[in-house]
Amino acid sequence: MKLQKINKEEYRKKMNLLLVSLVGSLALFAIVFGSVLIELFGSAGSVTGESTGNFHLNVLGVILSVALNAFIASRVKGHDYFKEALYVWNLKQIHNQIYRKLKRIQPKAEQGDREALTILYFYYTTQKQVYD
Repeated sequence: MKLQKINKEEYRKKMNLLLVSLVGSLALFAIVFGSVLIELFGSAGSVTGESTGNFHLNVLGVILSVALNAFIASRVKGHDYFKEALYVWNLKQIHNQIYRKLKRIQPKAEQGDREALTILYFYYTTQKQVYD
């Protein structure tokens, strides 16, 4: 993976917009799907103070909302607007993979293994890039 420069301010602005959009669309789609499912398949009568019995339809609405958002995200993640977010997301996945093997990499690096040193250099450089 090639290291890229990221504009932290622009990245934060885009990520904030992305997260707010995600939360908003999850809520909106869950309400819409839940309402439509209850209208089509819900129980008509309800007793005062009792549950309507439509909980399973609301849960299905939330599941459909998550599925729709995942589908939309998979379609738009290649767009230039999300380039920095996708780059940082991929870096964090690589960090996780390296971190899980760090105890095996560090002794090799201390012995002067070139590959282990390269991995550690990449790991610490990108950690600084992402979290500073």
